Amino acid sequence: MTHPEPGVTPGSRDSNAMDPLLALAATALRYRRYAVVVPLVLVLVTGVVTLLAPRTYTATTSFLPQSGDGSLSRLAGLAAQFGVAGLSGQNSGESAEFYQDLATAKSVLGPLVEARFDSLVPADLAPATLVTLLRATGRDSAMRHEDAIKRLRRNLQVAIDGKTSVVTLSVETRWPALSREVATRIVSAIINFDLHVRQSRASAEREFTEGRLANAKVELREAEDALQGFLARNRQYDKSPSLQFEYDRLSRAVSARQQVYTDLDRGYEQARIEEVRNTPRVTVIEPAELPARPNSRRLVLRVLLAGIAGLFLGLGAALWAQGVDQSRSAHLPEAGELRALWRALLVDLRAPWRLVRKPDLR
Repeated sequence: MTHPEPGVTPGSRDSNAMDPLLALAATALRYRRYAVVVPLVLVLVTGVVTLLAPRTYTATTSFLPQSGDGSLSRLAGLAAQFGVAGLSGQNSGESAEFYQDLATAKSVLGPLVEARFDSLVPADLAPATLVTLLRATGRDSAMRHEDAIKRLRRNLQVAIDGKTSVVTLSVETRWPALSREVATRIVSAIINFDLHVRQSRASAEREFTEGRLANAKVELREAEDALQGFLARNRQYDKSPSLQFEYDRLSRAVSARQQVYTDLDRGYEQARIEEVRNTPRVTVIEPAELPARPNSRRLVLRVLLAGIAGLFLGLGAALWAQGVDQSRSAHLPEAGELRALWRALLVDLRAPWRLVRKPDLR
């Protein structure tokens, strides 16, 4: 049978465990002007700021990047065999992540922030460029241009569906028509960039293939001439093992040169087609539409978070005030002496020459 410890009554340990909570509650009630006023002020400020902030509108569009052309990939592989590594690899645009990065790249957003949107915003904002509409700041036009790009990136959201590789682009601005137009222009810039890159690559591949095709034609002709000369000198080569072996070697050389020439000729024609092809490899699945309603202010969530943060700040302020009061009561004589010495210092500063004759205070 166990006996309670001397001086310890049942339930005293539980009460001791609750002492910090009870002390905190007592402090909050004693300094309730901090514990109540701080959360109320923070909630009020958050609500007013949220309600006074301008409404925003989000326009969303989605597109699907298509795979690169297989014939150009084969041509790039053939180019790699001849030591031209710059043409090897997959074509740009095959990866959805590429388009995700392209949507926020400076090459796309740079010209866009300088474009005009006069008909989509109030007339008093003219000239209506995104540098003006996004309130970009900076000492000169270059810095304002960079700041406008940063602000536009913050208003962009680009997501990729991992299963379908569909890229979804969302633009948020203060005007619904502007949000739709910016989203539409970004997709158009992506399509134009992809088309320009593809045509540039096809042009480079055509130039390479054209030069290599001329060399392959010469090499094929030399191999054919060598075989023709052998046959002219040896009409009955099949009766001699050495001549048969030489014939097979020359025939293999002609076949190999013929295969290279055929592949280069096919790739050359395909590169010429791709160089002038203007069919986009980006399929717009859902065009951007005019937002029907503004974005939610999330007033309740913001006020709730502000109230929770204000409660912690209020309790912290109450604990700080309690500590200050306890420090004052514990050091009241020293505080009085310090105030007296401070007043004496102010008097001496008015007549500094008295400090020379006045003895030090011990």
